[in-house]
Amino acid sequence: MGHLKRSITALEKKAWIGAAEPSSNYRSLLTDICAAIVVAGRPYDSYHDRRNHAPSIPDYSSVVSFAYQILTDEETQEKWIISCQAERAICSPLGEKAVYTPIFSLMKYVKNFQINDLCVNSNDSVVPALSEHPEFVKHSRFNVSSGTSDAQLLRFQVNSSLLNKMLGLPNGCIQQLVDDGVIKPCNSTNVLRDQLFDLREVSELFNQVYQPRSSDRHVSPNSKELTTHLTTYGKALSDVVSRSLNGSIPDSTNLSAIVVSDSDYREWLLQRLEDACKDAVPVHKARAALQCGEKKFREIVMQSQLKYCSYSFNDTQLDGTSFFEYLIKNSRTY
Repeated sequence: MGHLKRSITALEKKAWIGAAEPSSNYRSLLTDICAAIVVAGRPYDSYHDRRNHAPSIPDYSSVVSFAYQILTDEETQEKWIISCQAERAICSPLGEKAVYTPIFSLMKYVKNFQINDLCVNSNDSVVPALSEHPEFVKHSRFNVSSGTSDAQLLRFQVNSSLLNKMLGLPNGCIQQLVDDGVIKPCNSTNVLRDQLFDLREVSELFNQVYQPRSSDRHVSPNSKELTTHLTTYGKALSDVVSRSLNGSIPDSTNLSAIVVSDSDYREWLLQRLEDACKDAVPVHKARAALQCGEKKFREIVMQSQLKYCSYSFNDTQLDGTSFFEYLIKNSRTY
């Protein structure tokens, strides 16, 4: 029985010829092709596991063929974009960066892969049926704590690093959301970098919170009053989502800003400060809250307005009560 043959693509020829030329950049080209193969094996995934070897699957040649096509053929690229748009529509509240994550993933790893316009009219196009191969997924990602048999879960699993980038959040926010139970990992590990989250649940959560209302205070990660009150933007965002703070998210595609009721926000800040001062306050946080240098800070302490903890080594911890009283007395609160 004869074997079916297909024509060699221009990209394959370029890689083959380049391999014989010591001065060529063929290694970079082969790296790009390998990255495309990983993405082609899971064309709808939110992120792709790095691999040290090719998985053993019967239909491997078709995956390689698709990888070549998405690197070189504009029509294939457009069909892939349309397909992602349809298959990942549930992520649309979080914006294009969530819907088209597979395409952006390839852009990240392949130097010459560029798609400038992702706005495609899918009504006039036929969405192709692209194969997904679980062999391209690390075994650890199948171990979800809920024991779900959801066949779509692998597509929408994201780690904390990618979730941070998608949501436009500063470091620490994801951990705060997890600690407060606002979002829950779909695996059982307690280590944040190893935790996986279902992007569909995140999308639904923040889409529900997106309820613009007449509020008069915009809060961002750079809002100084958060530092002054020994709290964080992550805590503010978490409490808005959980309805502990009266506010809303004006743009669910970028969570780096929230809008809150000014009066409720004042009360919330004071409560956060009071809670933080029930324990010892690290000196570096106290100085940040006071917005003063080391010399000025020591002057305040020498005037007996602030006290170090009796058990503080090397003067690293302030007595929380004295710090709270100092801020209230000197009108240092918002």
